[in-house]
Amino acid sequence: MIAATFDHIELYRPELKAHCYRMLGSPFDAEDAVQETFLRAWRSSEKFEGRTTLRGWLYRIATNVCLTMLSRGKTKRLTPYLSSPAATDFPRGPSREVSWLEPYPQTFLTEVPDTASAPHARYEQKEATELAFVAAIAYLPPKQRAALLLHDVLGWSAQEAARALETSTASINSALQRARETLRKKLPEDYTAARRPATTQAQSDLLAQYVKAWDSHDMRALVKLLKDDAILSMPPIPQWYQGRDQVIEIFEWGTAQTDFVQWRTVPTYANYEPAMLLYGQEHGSPNWIPHAIHVLEVRDGQIATLHNFMDRGLFRLWSNAPTR
Repeated sequence: MIAATFDHIELYRPELKAHCYRMLGSPFDAEDAVQETFLRAWRSSEKFEGRTTLRGWLYRIATNVCLTMLSRGKTKRLTPYLSSPAATDFPRGPSREVSWLEPYPQTFLTEVPDTASAPHARYEQKEATELAFVAAIAYLPPKQRAALLLHDVLGWSAQEAARALETSTASINSALQRARETLRKKLPEDYTAARRPATTQAQSDLLAQYVKAWDSHDMRALVKLLKDDAILSMPPIPQWYQGRDQVIEIFEWGTAQTDFVQWRTVPTYANYEPAMLLYGQEHGSPNWIPHAIHVLEVRDGQIATLHNFMDRGLFRLWSNAPTR
């Protein structure tokens, strides 16, 4: 019976990985956490007696794996949450002192069930995976983060969350109250009111316009897509910028610093938000070199925040990358 039950364990990988990503802020760390979860589950399979669902048991293991990982490393951050915007300075280079939040490819989320209808859920899977949310919950102490994800995202009861975290129901309720207050301060003021499905025609059209602007090097067209107070962040570069003029100035300056003579764009989605993979080609070379991954936070039909991820290692997460 136990062996037959565990034959289906792989079915839970996508949703467990999404849960671990929210806890850890890194797709790579999330994959490691799921692998460790399955290993622990197999090693202790004789202890699984069917008193809870296999899914619930795996989430309990995965959450505790993430808590252990968080106790050993730095919490992932995004630049707009760390400091004030840069005034006139151009970027001064990457910072390795900060552990940077990473984007999550949309293809990883296609098999993740939504939990919005669960009795205690306050957030849909979509909004709980957007960059603004993942960046905000990174400010919660790990156990508060775990309590909020189990209760407000997965829809578990306070009693179920307490059993998973080996604490009391009163402690969970207290942790939830403190976590929600922190989120209220850290999330954008219009976050809840501005929720829109990431795949609506309007967002698809905006992404197409953004890609077209880059393909044609049309900065005027790009300006029209930005809100007046648009934000540009460029992890692992610590500086971030606010305002249309500054965003365009930094883009123009940044592209001029490269040796690329030609650009190629690949539209995609990450964290349930429009995104674009940007590649450059050097003179005389047939190869396309990864440059940056742009993830667009959209508010009221315009781009409110551009997260321009400069870590080339992130391109390994996408399979539709051009080579020549």
